[in-house]
Amino acid sequence: FVAVGDSGTILTSSDRISWNSRTSGTSNALQGITYGNGIFSVVGYSGTILTSSDGISWTSRTSGTTQNLWGVIYSE
Repeated sequence: FVAVGDSGTILTSSDRISWNSRTSGTSNALQGITYGNGIFSVVGYSGTILTSSDGISWTSRTSGTTQNLWGVIYSE
């Protein structure tokens, strides 16, 4: 399980009881998360996009906008 929030917060849990903080590399608020095709994708303020294959290590991606991104979905 992965949860996101203010100030670049990313938390992961294998049981929804104990949560571990992960390094996101951003201080921007994170607003949405989705999972599909083996990749977690997170979006947030100022055009922030992060991706991860394991929910632990995160990579910043270029969005091409400085607008706040409020949500993300995965669709096949």
